[in-house]
Amino acid sequence: MSKATRYAVAVVALFLMFAWAVAASFALSEWTVSRSQRQWCETLTLITSVPVPAPADPAANPSREGQYRLYEDFLHVRQEFGC
Repeated sequence: MSKATRYAVAVVALFLMFAWAVAASFALSEWTVSRSQRQWCETLTLITSVPVPAPADPAANPSREGQYRLYEDFLHVRQEFGC
């Protein structure tokens, strides 16, 4: 095998190793993001599983108004995640 052929084989091998590393990195990143999103969806579904009704008189009990707003915020985030 000539010196030029060995050089070409080495360049092709390096390119294939680089392409494999990029593909593996992309696959690992995709798996990690997907797993994280599933965990968030499970958590948001649990948090919003019991509906919080809007208070009849928010001025009389401001903490219930806060709970209701927080519940609505969690519903919005859950919808943004596509759960």
